[in-house]
Order: sequence, then structure tokens, then C-alpha cells
Amino acid sequence: MYKVPVMPYVKLNLEKNYYISELWAFKIGANMIYNFGMEFDMDKLKKDAKTYIFDKYKFSSLSFEVFFGFGFGRPK
Repeated sequence: MYKVPVMPYVKLNLEKNYYISELWAFKIGANMIYNFGMEFDMDKLKKDAKTYIFDKYKFSSLSFEVFFGFGFGRPK
């Protein structure tokens, strides 16, 4: 169904720990993810469909995430 059956992506991850005590930490961070679009095999779709609307069908996505959390146990 797809020309290439894999979806590559790029992910940027930033994370910071603020230590409240020796064992407890407050975590804050953000992610930015870009998924490169997968392209449908249009020749295969044209054979199956009687009416066809799109000449090219490709999708990709960009997402942003922000997170907060608590951690325990300091890495040594």
C-alpha cells in the first residue's frame, strides 16, 4: 500500500532535574518530534478506485510535548 513501508523520524528531547533533596528531584522537559511522511502507492489505489480525488497522498507530522515529574534516587 505504501511506496516505502517505514516512517523515519527526528526527535529532540530536553530534560532538566531540579534536586529538592539528596534523593528527590523535580523533572521538567520537552520533546519535539517530526515524522517524515509515508507516501501511498497511488498506482495501486487508482486500480481499486473508480473515482479518484487526490493526485498524491503523503502525510507527515510535527508534535510538541511538555512534561513534568518527580524522580527519586540520585544517579552515582
